Amino acid sequence: VKDLVSKNNLSREISLKTLYNNGLRIYTTQDPDIQKCIDEVFKDKKYFPKLEGGSDSPQGAMVVMDPYTGEVKGIVGGAGEKSADLVLNRATSTLATKRPGSSIKPIAVYAPAIEAGVVTPASVIDDIPTYIGNYHPENYDKTYRGLTSIRDAIVSSINVVAVKTWLKLGADNSVNFLKNLGITTLTRDDRYAAMALGGLTNGVTVHEMTAAYAAFANKGI
Repeated sequence: VKDLVSKNNLSREISLKTLYNNGLRIYTTQDPDIQKCIDEVFKDKKYFPKLEGGSDSPQGAMVVMDPYTGEVKGIVGGAGEKSADLVLNRATSTLATKRPGSSIKPIAVYAPAIEAGVVTPASVIDDIPTYIGNYHPENYDKTYRGLTSIRDAIVSSINVVAVKTWLKLGADNSVNFLKNLGITTLTRDDRYAAMALGGLTNGVTVHEMTAAYAAFANKGI
């Protein structure tokens, strides 16, 4: 509908009528076999058991993308049977963004830092208790490893090394790199050290994170 409005200069009402009544052929990049596999898992209640003591089940979303073309081969925006059209799509909607946690580190910290020459995979940073004003990043296991290479910090997802690397890189370089990878949900407040650990104000969408990570397989493009 949006494409008909913008490209054919039609009103939304006429676009809807055109979509449903004019026999349009809509071509997508979807792979039916991949889509079938995703749908089977997300419709299976055993993968989304109800939470203990509550009536709600966990939710989820998934995007499968060809990293060399950017084509979406399969997508699902929620768990359970699809009961309506034009409902919330947790894979693409900015209403369903989530903080990405440590999955942000490769694209907000390490890739831009290595590209800028701030560090190399063999660079060593001291993983020790660190204070940045009132902010005190801790590792997930509450321990510290001392001198640690960037390579090992990535493997073990060490928070202190990620934050220290981010500080060397600088907020602007991190933000610009994320924008170049297609992350559109950043705000002016996303310039604090917690950003290195996924503490984004608005979070990200599954679709944009998938596209950003595709760059690793596609030689940085």
